[in-house]
Amino acid sequence: MAEGIEVFENTFRHQIQADGKIKVQDNFFKKKFGREEGEWPVEAGRYRLLWMPACSHVHGWVFTEDPDEKDPVLGIHYLKEIYDRDTPDGDYKERPTVPILADTTTGKGVNNDHFWIPVYFETFWKPYHKEGAPELYPAELRKLQEDSHE
Repeated sequence: MAEGIEVFENTFRHQIQADGKIKVQDNFFKKKFGREEGEWPVEAGRYRLLWMPACSHVHGWVFTEDPDEKDPVLGIHYLKEIYDRDTPDGDYKERPTVPILADTTTGKGVNNDHFWIPVYFETFWKPYHKEGAPELYPAELRKLQEDSHE
């Protein structure tokens, strides 16, 4: 079993440049949530959030805890299958990342931007919050972030 630097090198090998620096991988699913044309619609029950509480590179992305070792909603065994579905040749070459939101109607990925997913949940998804839920992203702080996201 690989450990330490070997795990790092195996995981990020394709991102290590000749000078030893790591080329940061861009998000694959970038389409925003919102109410405008071309944005993902905000709909209750439509999306599934996949995430992991620990380093996914150590544990891998296999749904071994679920019946038939498949995610019960998306029907996938490996997280990479979501990425493969949106790759022209069906073989995603980069490293699948979490968190990721998947569309339960198509089984495809919709957004894997680890910074913006929580912002979307606190803003566009606010109508679905439980009554009395705390304000986690006050309106006065949003303007700064919205300007940088356009």
